[in-house]
Amino acid sequence: MRRLWLIVMFLIGCLSVHAVGAKTPIQFMFWGPVGGEGDLWLEIVNEFNRTHPDVEVEPLHTPSGFENKLITMIAGGAPPDVFCLEEEPYATFVRGGVLLDLTERFRRDFDERRYNQVALRFLNYDGRYYALPWDLGVGILFHNVSLLESVGLTMPPVDFTWDVFLENAKKMTRDFDGDGRSDQWGFRVVSSFRSTSIYFIWGSGGDLVDDPVKPTRSTVTEPRALRGLQFVQDLVFQHGVAPALGTPQPSFVRGDLGMERNGAWNFANYRSQISDFEWDVTFFPRHPEIPQSGGYLGPDNIAISVDSPYPDQAWEFIKFVIGSKGQQMLASGGRSVPALSEAIRYFIRPDAPPRNDRVLLAGIEGYGRVVPRLADFRQMEQEWTPQNTAMLRGELSPEALAHRIKEITERYLGLGQ
Repeated sequence: MRRLWLIVMFLIGCLSVHAVGAKTPIQFMFWGPVGGEGDLWLEIVNEFNRTHPDVEVEPLHTPSGFENKLITMIAGGAPPDVFCLEEEPYATFVRGGVLLDLTERFRRDFDERRYNQVALRFLNYDGRYYALPWDLGVGILFHNVSLLESVGLTMPPVDFTWDVFLENAKKMTRDFDGDGRSDQWGFRVVSSFRSTSIYFIWGSGGDLVDDPVKPTRSTVTEPRALRGLQFVQDLVFQHGVAPALGTPQPSFVRGDLGMERNGAWNFANYRSQISDFEWDVTFFPRHPEIPQSGGYLGPDNIAISVDSPYPDQAWEFIKFVIGSKGQQMLASGGRSVPALSEAIRYFIRPDAPPRNDRVLLAGIEGYGRVVPRLADFRQMEQEWTPQNTAMLRGELSPEALAHRIKEITERYLGLGQ
């Protein structure tokens, strides 16, 4: 009997040791191309697993179709514990009740003042945080400095005005063979409303809605917004410094485009793709009477499923990602402007272009503008695009576009935030 008791106690001890040594499994779903941001996330997962012996993060790398696959997993009752989330579907996910409230954990473990305030204001949903920012998508203006210098111009300051922008665009637009069609362009417009047109609305002192975080009405038909839309259409049809949509388009990388709207997320790509000319960046230009330029700032975020069986362990991983070490790793990869303000220094490369990165990134709190925080934002944006395209083809006036954008936006406002 004593021997049987000893065997039982031995087995219990073995089971206890196994339980103590077992790692809690956490699934983390993320996007990013192989060889780029995707590989960087794998490095972060490996570093976390190495330094947190009680948790094992399983990476679910999803280079394409990320959002649809995530929604399918959630609808099927098998969501990942932790996942990345762009700002556009944030309101939809919050209203759907699929995100864990992170407010108490965030305020207990971090100082909110250390993070980009534009991003936090966007994510603060009735006083609660259901996702937290790890990255800032900052939309800015890229300049071909070599083209500027070839026509006797110098690089403008980081904050500059429409008149300088237009003068530079005119001088860089050239017809080399005399056939009446420009071979080199000062600027390029695109069909997406928020990839060109809305920048000129912001630069004119206007906005799409009265309050992007809690919108109640569209303001796109107000005078300042209309002034911005008129300016962008005039770039194509009055000043002739940007080709109309539907015609051959220039390429910044190819070197026949003087200025383009792009983002800080593209720094690493352009450093590897461009070697035969110098390039730099500025804020998007503003109307002379407007004291502060404005451009897109979209936070990429990280969240926990409300159905995760391991919320505390999942939070440990988020702590690592948005904490000093994780933010340094993300920033050092050269593709992510970190949400932790003090980590931005790791994103800056003194030995590589652009030269203006330090000055520009120091000013993003005042520069950053967010898109309206609405449910079904992506569907709304799909309706904007053909209307904006029509204006940039000369088929709609700026006033007509504004009224159509207003009608679309206010219809979605009725769906709630």
